[in-house]
Amino acid sequence: MSRLDEVPMPWIGRTRSTGARSPRDGERLFAAWIALAIVMVAARFQILTDLPEWIPYLPLMAFQDIAVAGAGSLLFAVLLTTFRRRPMARRAICLAGWGICLLLALDSVLSAMVFHLVRAPVSYRLIQLSDHLRGISVPLQEQVTVFRIIKLALAPIAVIAIAEALCRYFANPLERGARAFQSPLGAIGLAVYCIVAQLWIGVTNPYAPAITNAQVAMARSLFETPALPHGGKVLDSYFEDFRPAGALAPRPIAETAPGRRPLSVLMVVMESVGTRYLEVYGAQYRDTPNMVRLAQRGVRFDRFYAARPATSSAMAGLFCSIFPNMGWESISHETRDTAIPGIAQVLGARGYRTAFIHQGSLSYDGEAEFLAHHGFAEIYDKRVDVDVPCDVSLLNAAANWLRKDTSRPFFLVLWTKDTHYPYFAAQNNDYGVKDVMLNRYLNAIHSSDHLIGSLAEKLKAMGISDDTLLVVTGDHGEAFGEHSQRIHDFTVYEEEVHVPLLMVSPRLFQTSREIKAAAEEVDLPVTLLKLIGYPVPAQWQGRDLFEKPRDGRVYLSANAGNFAWGLIDGEKKYVLDYNRNGVQIFDLANDPLEKRDLTKTSRFTAWSSEAGARLEAWREFQDGYLARLKASGNGQTASAKLLQKPPPNLTGPGAGM
Repeated sequence: MSRLDEVPMPWIGRTRSTGARSPRDGERLFAAWIALAIVMVAARFQILTDLPEWIPYLPLMAFQDIAVAGAGSLLFAVLLTTFRRRPMARRAICLAGWGICLLLALDSVLSAMVFHLVRAPVSYRLIQLSDHLRGISVPLQEQVTVFRIIKLALAPIAVIAIAEALCRYFANPLERGARAFQSPLGAIGLAVYCIVAQLWIGVTNPYAPAITNAQVAMARSLFETPALPHGGKVLDSYFEDFRPAGALAPRPIAETAPGRRPLSVLMVVMESVGTRYLEVYGAQYRDTPNMVRLAQRGVRFDRFYAARPATSSAMAGLFCSIFPNMGWESISHETRDTAIPGIAQVLGARGYRTAFIHQGSLSYDGEAEFLAHHGFAEIYDKRVDVDVPCDVSLLNAAANWLRKDTSRPFFLVLWTKDTHYPYFAAQNNDYGVKDVMLNRYLNAIHSSDHLIGSLAEKLKAMGISDDTLLVVTGDHGEAFGEHSQRIHDFTVYEEEVHVPLLMVSPRLFQTSREIKAAAEEVDLPVTLLKLIGYPVPAQWQGRDLFEKPRDGRVYLSANAGNFAWGLIDGEKKYVLDYNRNGVQIFDLANDPLEKRDLTKTSRFTAWSSEAGARLEAWREFQDGYLARLKASGNGQTASAKLLQKPPPNLTGPGAGM
C-alpha cells in the first residue's frame, strides 16, 4: 500500500490484525460519512417521536439527511481523487471532512432538541424572528439539562466510534462500498432515491418541518428574502380591535330578573375539535347527532375562532379574555399569574361554585397553575395521561360535583381528552375514510357528542336545566393533511382555528338561532358575563358575541413550526407564513377549504396592505400589554383549593353514560 493512499487520522488507530487490510484514508472518511448518516437518521427519529404515525416511514422521511451525508461523501471523494498525488493536500481534505462530519452531527442533534421546543429546524429565519434567539432564551435555558448536554456531546463521539468500528471490523466491505457508492452509478442511485422520496412526500403530505434537514434549512434561509413584509400605515384606530374593554365606551349590562336564581354555566370544551369534521356544521359524517338536536333550540355561532390553535392559548382566551402572546413560550407558562381576573374568579366572588374537571394531566405548560391563579376553586385531573378512552367518566364526575351543593349557582368546566391525538373512543364505527387516524378521531368526536347529550339530559333530570346555560365549544381544531401538515398549532388555516360554539338555555333561547359574524374565544367570557348580568373586567380584550365584535375581524397566530399569522375580515382571509416566506389571501365565502390563493388578484391589493398593517398593530400591542399585566401580577396567589386531584367519586352514583 503506497503512502500516497494511506494518511491515517490521528484519532483513528490502525486496524488490528484481523485478517483484513488497513483501510485507506478515503475509506476512513467514507466510514465517517456513513457514521454521520446514522447519527442524522437517529436525530430524525427523535424528531418524529412528536409525530409517531410517521416513524414507520423513517427511511423516506430522512432522505434529506441521507442526501446531505451522501453528497458530502461524493464531494470529498472527488477532492481526494483530484489531489491523489499530493499527500499534504489529502491530509488537509481528510481533516476538513472529519471536522465537517463532527460539526454536522452536533448540529443535527441540537436541531432535534430545538425542534421539540419550537416545532421547526434551526434556521436564520428562526434566529431573525426570535430577535437573535433572545425571544426564546428562557425556554431554551429551561431545556438545558445534564442529560441533554451529555446527549449533545455524544453526537460527535458516536460518529468517531461508528467509523472506527466500520474500519476495524468491516474493512473489506467498506472498501467495496466506497468504490460502489463513490462512482457515477452510486451518484445516480442516490439521486433516484431522493427523487422517489420527494415524490412520496408530495403525495402523502407529512408535516414539512419534521422532514427538513437542519443544514438544508439553514442554508436555504440564508438566501431567502426576509419575510414579515410591512403592510400599510398602522393607524391608531387599528388598536381598537384588541384594546381592553375598560378602554372602550361602556355597554349596558343585562340584569337577572327579580326572584330568579342567577344563571349557572356548564361549559364543555372538546379537546382538538374544530368544525371541519362536525355534522352539526355541515360535515358529511354523522358524528354529532346530539349537538344537532341541541342546536335546534339554542344558538350556533357559525364563525367562531381560536386565536391560536393551542390548548394553553385557548384557556387564556376562554377564561380570561386575553389574546395569546406572540413568542414561543406558552401564555399559561409565561404569564400564569397575570393580574387579570378570570371568569371563574369574577363568578366565585359573587357566590358561584367553580370547578374544572379533566380526565388527563394538566401538568403541561403550567395549565393547572394558570387555572388556579385565575379563579377555579377546585381543579381535578389525572396525574398522567393514559392511552384509553377516559371521557366517559366526565358525566359521573360532573353529576357528583353538582350534587355536593345545590344551593348555589355554579360555573363548571369539563375539558375532554379522548379527541386529542392519538384519539381514543369506546366504539369503532367506520366513517368511510381511508385515513385510520381520522376514523379514530371521528369516533372520538362521536363519543364526545354522546357525553354532551347525556349531560343535557342529566341537567334536566336534576331539575336545573332551566337555570343552566350549556356551552359547547372546542379549544382548537385538528389538521389531517389539508395543507401539508397534521395535528395542530402549526398553521392558521380553517381546519386548525375554526371551532364550534353552541349555547343552549331554555331561559334565554326558546328557538334556534345562527350567528354568522366572525368572532373568537376572547369574546366568550365577555358574552357569558353579559348574559348572566355582571359587569366585564376592564382588562379583558373580548367583545360581546351578540354585538358583532370588532366588525367581524378575527386575529390568528400559530407558533409551533410555521410561525404564521392571519387576519379574517368579513369573508376575506389574509395568511402570513413566516417560515414559508409568503402571503396568501382567500375568499372564504367561495373557497372555504382555502385552495385558491388570490394574492395576485388586483381587487385584494389595497386590503392586503391594510391586513398586514393590522397584524403589525396586534403584534406591537399584545406582548407589551401582557408584560404590563405580568409585572402587576407577580406574586399573585393561586385561588384553587384542590390542585391536580382525581375527579370526584368516579365510581359513585350516576356512573355511566
